Amino acid sequence: MIAMFSFRKVMCILITLAAGISANALQASTFFKSNDLIIPNQIQTTGELTAAVNCGNSANPVTIAGISFSTDTGNITSGGGDFENATKYTASLSDPSDPNGLNFVSTGIKSGWNGFIEIALSELEPGETYRLQAITGPSWSWCGQELILPVDEDSSGQLDSTFLNGSTGATADLLGGIWRCRNESETIRINFSDHDGSTGQLLGYVLHKLTNNGSGLALKIYSEPGLYGDSCEIDTFDIYSGSDIPAGMDNQAASILLKKGHQAVLGVNEDGTGGSRCYTAYATDLIVNLPAELAGDVSFVRVLEVNYLGKKGVCTGRDSPVNQQWFYNWGSGSSSSPEYEFVPMSWGKNGADEMSDIDYYASKPYVTHLLGFNEVDNCEGQSGQWYNMCDQTVSIQYFSNLQMAGLRLGSPACRENAVFTWLPYFADLAEQQDIRMDFIGVHWYDWGSNPSVNTNPDPANVFRRFKHYLNRVHKLYKKPIWITEFNANKFRERPIQDGFLQLALPYLEKLGYIERYSYFEPNGGFGTFVEDGELTSTGLIYRNQPTRPNQANNSLPLGWDNRDIGSPAESGVCYYSEGIYTVCGGGDDIWGSSDNFHYASFDAEGDGFITAKVESMVNTSDWAKAGVMVRQGLTSDSKHAMMACTAGQGASFQYREQQAGESDSVKDASASSTGWLRIEKDGNVLTGWYSSDGSDWRVVGSKTIDIAGGFKVGLCATAHDDSKLTDVIFSNVHSNWDKSVCDIDSDLEISLADLSLFSSEWLASSSSERKTRCDFNTDSSIDMLDLSVFAENWK
Repeated sequence: MIAMFSFRKVMCILITLAAGISANALQASTFFKSNDLIIPNQIQTTGELTAAVNCGNSANPVTIAGISFSTDTGNITSGGGDFENATKYTASLSDPSDPNGLNFVSTGIKSGWNGFIEIALSELEPGETYRLQAITGPSWSWCGQELILPVDEDSSGQLDSTFLNGSTGATADLLGGIWRCRNESETIRINFSDHDGSTGQLLGYVLHKLTNNGSGLALKIYSEPGLYGDSCEIDTFDIYSGSDIPAGMDNQAASILLKKGHQAVLGVNEDGTGGSRCYTAYATDLIVNLPAELAGDVSFVRVLEVNYLGKKGVCTGRDSPVNQQWFYNWGSGSSSSPEYEFVPMSWGKNGADEMSDIDYYASKPYVTHLLGFNEVDNCEGQSGQWYNMCDQTVSIQYFSNLQMAGLRLGSPACRENAVFTWLPYFADLAEQQDIRMDFIGVHWYDWGSNPSVNTNPDPANVFRRFKHYLNRVHKLYKKPIWITEFNANKFRERPIQDGFLQLALPYLEKLGYIERYSYFEPNGGFGTFVEDGELTSTGLIYRNQPTRPNQANNSLPLGWDNRDIGSPAESGVCYYSEGIYTVCGGGDDIWGSSDNFHYASFDAEGDGFITAKVESMVNTSDWAKAGVMVRQGLTSDSKHAMMACTAGQGASFQYREQQAGESDSVKDASASSTGWLRIEKDGNVLTGWYSSDGSDWRVVGSKTIDIAGGFKVGLCATAHDDSKLTDVIFSNVHSNWDKSVCDIDSDLEISLADLSLFSSEWLASSSSERKTRCDFNTDSSIDMLDLSVFAENWK
């Protein structure tokens, strides 16, 4: 008999496992494992243990991650090898609103529109990976979702996540966020949201442990999406192609699991040419459902270990005494090591026209990247003067060959302005012919300022032009950038070079889309590193600049997400590395009754605050804005409050009281385009603060706004010009909604143990240049600003 329910009622299918565990043996808020399932503590009236809950109200069969079920018949079928023995599981129907039904309540699931799962950290094993499958609402459109949770090998409390399948129903973006909860149960909390970012409804879930039966090699390839189906493992260094790919997996790959510390190049042609992608698992394991152009068509695979090295390099020889961590020399003849990386270059045609060239690049140990042609745009000099290589239709043919080495591949590095005039057509040809360019190489010498005449400019103006140049390159290509040659120009004397570097180097270290940079010592000019055997002032500035690893990507901290709000003409992006956020935002404004901007945010509820320092903002308009925001939802007309710096109009506490209502603000004209910002929520009262130094704060404005239930908190940026992107660097981001920055011992709470660790670090290395776990503001020292961050989070 088919049970019929009203629109507001929910029909549930319970997959139950008869268990020999008494109800008295189970404790609240704990989880139990059985057959690679983590089972929440749910006892039915029969005493059976509920292993999974899948719900829906449609009579049509629904499929989620290999589990098929129908609320019409109650039949359960399994796929993808999830259940070792499907006959062990029985199915029954229940309506939770029926008092005569089984009347279950899943641990960690609230009723109504407030769905989340809490997973006990003590039950997640270090080094293992888990698969979460869930059914989410709203009730008129159930959706299947899947999430992969790799647990860090060194700390079971550190989770990364990969959202694999998305929704299969009418709504989208239902995964609202992941929180690390600091409470007695020590849990990971996974929230589910509606398509507009508001709190959604979770109907049921199952959590699997993905047992690793392999040898633990760097890459595992699966024949089906979501890490299902047949699989094989790939070791590092060697190239695997065609029938050499193990286990008959040639042209079979649909998803991959790449272990952290590795990069993998996957291509459709056996020689590595044609369509290919380079994936890098820099700090955490990477799980990817392959895009349509690769899925089922991979015939070339190469995996390499990543070198964890800083951005700072040189192009003047491997022995430069300036504490560089990588180098190149316009050729391919030097050696590399994990501590000091050599990056070969195919200077011109003669480095890309013979298979022996490709084999040589591929044979070099500890080499992971390959630089493209040098100034090939120049028909009268450099590599462009030979063999008609300055013709893009010619040079693209030889560039295609470089893919065969299975290395991460840089574009040709053009002369300064040619990145806007010559390279776009080359990039178009590469896209049309499925030729991979993983990053953009650039040269910059401020030639646009007429340096042979303008020999004594203000270094700040040179730096400003440099910032805008990088901004334009990134906006055009939306790829990471390597600056392989740059200086303030050979016609300018050392004080100009030094002043420029003192501004530029810290900026390059923090700017998220800059992966590498290499200063070029001017030929016949000023600004060399060494004279008479001693470091010059220029050399000392370069040597003393601390450097840190960076792999430009938009992998944000646990629980954070980023997206465009509204419809900016230029899509934004957010990069994160070691506490520094680079938010590249477009849009015409955050104002009026509807907004267009980029937002990096996390889920929050209740009272709290968020603080951040705006380090830098590219001035795309005097009204370009960068700030901290509390926002009810992710629609363009959502009510919100924010505290923002503008590029030329001071600071502003800005708000929208009602959805689709008009915006208003309170301005602080004395504030600069950089500084410390804070927004606090106390009940319905939201208050914006500004500080120039992070110590002396002043209130800019306050407003009562009914922001209730779950909401979004984070960092926002708008260019105030829909044709541009502004680049905003945020540091010192901390919030008592998200306290992980000061949870030094990773026990999921800020306690006396953390204070003890902070104190010992303070005493041991308060003036050290090295990074430490207590350098919250990443200024290479432990000082009063770090104490301020810790104290605010303690509250």
